[in-house]
Amino acid sequence: MSPFCPAALVVGRIVAPHRYFAEGLTTLTRHLALVRSTGISHLLLLSGDTGAGKSFLLETFLVDTYQEVPEPVRTGEGIELKAAVPQMPPNPTPKGLYAEILRLYEITDIKSNDTASDLKRRTLAALKECKTEILAIEELQHLTDRTTLKTKHHVDDIFKVLHDSTPCLMVLSGLADELEAVVASNKQLVTRVRGHIHLPRFDWNKKDHRAEFIFCLEQFKEQIEAAGQSFPDLNNTKLKFDFRLYCATGGIMRLLANLLEEVLSTAGGSSCLNLEDFENAYHTFRFRPELKGIELEPFSTGFLDTPQHKLLNVVKLIGSEELRKKLQSKVSAKKK
Repeated sequence: MSPFCPAALVVGRIVAPHRYFAEGLTTLTRHLALVRSTGISHLLLLSGDTGAGKSFLLETFLVDTYQEVPEPVRTGEGIELKAAVPQMPPNPTPKGLYAEILRLYEITDIKSNDTASDLKRRTLAALKECKTEILAIEELQHLTDRTTLKTKHHVDDIFKVLHDSTPCLMVLSGLADELEAVVASNKQLVTRVRGHIHLPRFDWNKKDHRAEFIFCLEQFKEQIEAAGQSFPDLNNTKLKFDFRLYCATGGIMRLLANLLEEVLSTAGGSSCLNLEDFENAYHTFRFRPELKGIELEPFSTGFLDTPQHKLLNVVKLIGSEELRKKLQSKVSAKKK
C-alpha cells in the first residue's frame, strides 16, 4: 500500500466558505470597491482565535481579487505591488514595522542609523509609488506586552499615519482579545475603524456553530471524494464522525484541515477510510499541551460512551489561551 494518498494534496487548498468566512470575504470585497471608487482609506479589523482562518481569509480574498497573491512586479515605471501583507514583528518598534513593510517592496538598504522618520517617509513613498491598494498587517497581538498586558502605543500610532496618508484598504489582523484591546485603547484609531470581521472557533453547543462546522466537513468530504478518495458517511448516527472530528479539533479550522491531511497521507491508498485510520492519524497529529494529563481519544470505539457534556468540557481546552496565561503568570511571579 502506498504511504501517501494523492487526495492529501487537495486539503490545504480547500475553501470551506462557512457563514462567517463568506461574510468576511464579502466585507473585504465591498470595502475595497469603496476605496477604489472614492480614493479614501478604509480600516477594517480581522480577529479570531488561533487557527480560525484569518490568514486563509486574507489569502482567499487576494486570490479572488488578483487571481493570485500579489508579488512585486517590475514595470517600466518601477515596482508595482497591489497588496502588501506584513506581519507585526515580535517586540515591535516603529522602525521594525516600517522595515518589515519596506522588505515587501524589495527595499533592503535599511541602515542601523536610519530613524523612524526616515523609514516612515520611505514607506509612505513606496505605498504610493507602487500603487498599493491593500495593506493588511497581521499578528497585531504582538503589540500587547504579554507580561504586563500593556499596549505599545508608540507603535500603534503608525496605523493612523498609514491610514491617513495612503488611500488603501487597511486591515489589522490578530487574536481577538489582544487586537480589540489594542484598538480600543487608542481613541483616535477607534474612530477610523469602518468594520470588524470576526472568525470564531465553533462551539458544538451552539446550534448555528454546529451547523456551520458540519457544512465545512461536507465541503471537505465533497472535494476529497472528487480527488478520488472515499470518506466516511457524516450522517452515520452510530459512528458520529462529525462529532468525533469536532472533538479531535475543538472546532478550529486549521486543526481540522491538518488532521484530515494527516489521515489521508497516512492511510495511503486505502479504498475506504475507517475509524482505525482516523485513530492512527490522530495519535501522530495530536500535540495538545493544554490536554496534558487528560485522556481524549475521539476515534476510539468506546469514546461515545462518555456523556457528551463531559467530552465538550474537555474539548473546550483545545487551543485554549488558559495554558498560555498560566505560563505567563509563572513567568511574572518569578520576575517578582
